[in-house]
Amino acid sequence: MKTYRNLSDLLHQSKKLVANVKFKEIKLDSRKIEKGDIFLAIVGSQKDGRKYINHAISRGASAIIAESNSLTKEDEFIKFLNQIPIVFVKNIRKKIVFFSKKLYGSLNKKMKLIGVTGTNGKTTVSHIVAQLAKLIGQKSAVMGTIGNGLIGEKIYPSELTTLSCFEICSTLKMFLEKSVKIVAMEVSSHGLDQGRTCSLSFSSAIFTNITRDHLDYHNNIEHYELSKKKLFYEHDCKNRVFFIDDPVGSKWIKDFPNSCAVSINHKNKLNLLNRPILYATKIEYLYNQTIIRFNSDWGNGEIRTSFLGEFNVANFMLAIASLLMIGYPIHLLIKNSKRVSPVIGRMQLVSHYNPRVIIDYAHNSDSLKQCLISIRKHFGGKIWCVFGCGGSRDKGKRAIMGRIAEKYSDFVIITDDNPRFEDPKKIFKEILRGCTHLESIRYFPERKYAIRYSISRAKPNDTVLIAGKGHEEKQIVGDRKILCSDYQIVVSYLKNYSLCFKQI
Repeated sequence: MKTYRNLSDLLHQSKKLVANVKFKEIKLDSRKIEKGDIFLAIVGSQKDGRKYINHAISRGASAIIAESNSLTKEDEFIKFLNQIPIVFVKNIRKKIVFFSKKLYGSLNKKMKLIGVTGTNGKTTVSHIVAQLAKLIGQKSAVMGTIGNGLIGEKIYPSELTTLSCFEICSTLKMFLEKSVKIVAMEVSSHGLDQGRTCSLSFSSAIFTNITRDHLDYHNNIEHYELSKKKLFYEHDCKNRVFFIDDPVGSKWIKDFPNSCAVSINHKNKLNLLNRPILYATKIEYLYNQTIIRFNSDWGNGEIRTSFLGEFNVANFMLAIASLLMIGYPIHLLIKNSKRVSPVIGRMQLVSHYNPRVIIDYAHNSDSLKQCLISIRKHFGGKIWCVFGCGGSRDKGKRAIMGRIAEKYSDFVIITDDNPRFEDPKKIFKEILRGCTHLESIRYFPERKYAIRYSISRAKPNDTVLIAGKGHEEKQIVGDRKILCSDYQIVVSYLKNYSLCFKQI
């Protein structure tokens, strides 16, 4: 049963006017308001929360805390709407940290919190961290793109990679009540830029890489990098782990002498002196596994994993380094590495042969390139690349992704991703600007037809990569969300495909 709190505890100048107002939770989404909640109405990058005040009140909000644009000297002032107090607060984003600490205290200091940021690899690294901890015997949980929940139990889907400040605290509280000892959390550039994680302390913070992404929000790569940087420079982090094969990671690590350096290029070990290190000495890419031999300050060893691709070698080593930094024994991490399951929609091998089918979340130029390169390292045969680009997002990457798909695969099949409010045909034409052999490229607006076409044309030893949506089960078209799971499309078609062959 949820405890009621006093609104006056969150305020300064307006305490007396709301002395009798109580609430249960603070929420930023009016659609999630329940009776007795407070609606926090702030101005976002796309929507103004103050436009939804009436909606929140209709759902039973006991009070509203809203962003103030007033030129008056007061930091707070109150108006009433249908006897519901609306507290207008200046610099509301700075007050959110105070609100969350007042309500929840320092929850994450009672469990280990691992923060993972970077363009690609956040989901995979966080799941490897949490799975290894679970396999060693500790209750663990994840928070991120796929969802939030305990490893081994239900993961609840989330629309955001990094939740709002209050949702993070509420989720951590739930984890604590379930005796979770370690939480691996994806920390997005949006979340860092908007201060959603400011109230948190991290046992370890991990940097994966930075490549072009989210420029529709950040406008340029410099602002994107600065947002990511906040996790390491402005947050309370006990340990830091950097992937130094990335130029940004190589630059940032110089400011933290006690941080851990991770590399999959042994030539970089010359740059790893006088600090904790973990680097690969030999990597073997086989058709069904990857073998990683490594040296480290904690000892040397060999990891065998079913994870595919060079980028997953980096992801695995970053996860292990972060656990070593907080005291996990190296022999137990090595022993349990082969038991870590691949992450849904992340280089997910759905069919091993006839043809081979892989689903991946790659939705930017670098991740698509790395997927295609990794397929070449592991498998023979031709590569069929099925992909699209999301609407209402960074338009500059579309031609780049078209060029990469054409360069690193043998057959390019373009389809719709999440068109949102853009014309899918316009997105297709912008992708084509990066391609040169237009006559050989196929376009199927509906994903299921693009996927079926590729599988039906591919030879037994070919690989069909379906990129862009990964774990997602819905497609965003305008303001509608339509059921559309790449995994279900593949499984259903392969089942019928196999039956046809048996009948022949």
